[in-house]
Amino acid sequence: MNFRLLLIIILIPFYTFGQEVITSGDALYRTTFSLINGSIMEATIKNSKTSKSKTSKTKAKIKDLTFERSENLSKEIQKKIIASMIRIQPELKGPLVKSFENNKLRNQFDRLLAGYNYSATDMADVVTAYLVISWQIVHNKNFDDKNGFNAVRTWVRDILLKSEQLAVMDNATKQLYAKAYGYQTMLCFNSYKTLIAKSDQKGLDHLRNNLYKSVRDSFIDLKSVKLTHTGFVKI
Repeated sequence: MNFRLLLIIILIPFYTFGQEVITSGDALYRTTFSLINGSIMEATIKNSKTSKSKTSKTKAKIKDLTFERSENLSKEIQKKIIASMIRIQPELKGPLVKSFENNKLRNQFDRLLAGYNYSATDMADVVTAYLVISWQIVHNKNFDDKNGFNAVRTWVRDILLKSEQLAVMDNATKQLYAKAYGYQTMLCFNSYKTLIAKSDQKGLDHLRNNLYKSVRDSFIDLKSVKLTHTGFVKI
């Protein structure tokens, strides 16, 4: 498995607040994180040029959204992420290792999704969590309507199933994408909650702005929609 794309994507600048790792969100917009967002979704949402990568003429099926998690691959992805981050900011080694140890972030994400009968091994469920949490951070609002979550999931699922790439995507690639979304979601969500607790308005504004730009460039303009029981609705 080639982790070059992953290493480019997950190089998020962090700073420490005590022993907590806080992301500023800069890399969400500044780096090529959008590659992982756009690789499946952008062609449908923005009518971009057809990818030169291998695709299938067979329409993707519901089962193609899911994957089997490999523990060996999970450990390898975590090691690569941590190593890439501390090369940029060596002082983050302690807090980063603590955040990832014993699958802390992964388990957090798993529990979050399980609370809504979602699965971290389903691409549509993972992307739904990413978008809903991003909307909450950008708008500084809580949202806990399962009907709304399900409506967003239906929208995401429909988009993913239109992707020719999904039908031929291997298990490892699906896990790579899901891990990138999952870690990104939890690191940003945890940072958001910590910044609120610390009353760090400057940090909050910075995180919201960068997260907004990242999602806007690859998915949807979160400032132009509200989240309701029917999903995203144009304001």
